[in-house]
Amino acid sequence: MAKSEGFVFHATSLVLGSFGVLLCGSSGSGKSSLALTLIERAQQAGRVGTLISDDQTILNITNKKLIASTPSVIAGAIEIRGAGLFEVPYQPQAEVNLLVELVCADKAPRYPRDEQRDLAGFMLPVLTLPELTGGCDSLQCARAIEATLFMKRWDGSKTA
Repeated sequence: MAKSEGFVFHATSLVLGSFGVLLCGSSGSGKSSLALTLIERAQQAGRVGTLISDDQTILNITNKKLIASTPSVIAGAIEIRGAGLFEVPYQPQAEVNLLVELVCADKAPRYPRDEQRDLAGFMLPVLTLPELTGGCDSLQCARAIEATLFMKRWDGSKTA
């Protein structure tokens, strides 16, 4: 199995259904809170919803796939702001399929464009959402991510 030297990326990573998701944003932008909301909602919907790593994710290339994994020192830990670090079930690694960027509300588009970002030589679809501190709550952001992963985008071709 061909594996590259990994590097630490400031992101929270999780698995939703069969998709690996990286949540990026500045400290305090709501990555952990959003991850917990997404995991809860996935489990309520009967889908897989599992943390990989909170706040720091190791990225490496294995068999031509971008893989997110958890540093052993924080495996199974997630921060709940104001309450501390807590233990949660986790999956040690998964392939990354979506990059979510949490940004200031005025920089988040109302309608997403089909954007991609290069991350370690991989072009990943990116969804830009307002950080939780500036105009978006975790439920609203969770719905946007779930729609991106699990719903078909409306193309306007079905008219009455």
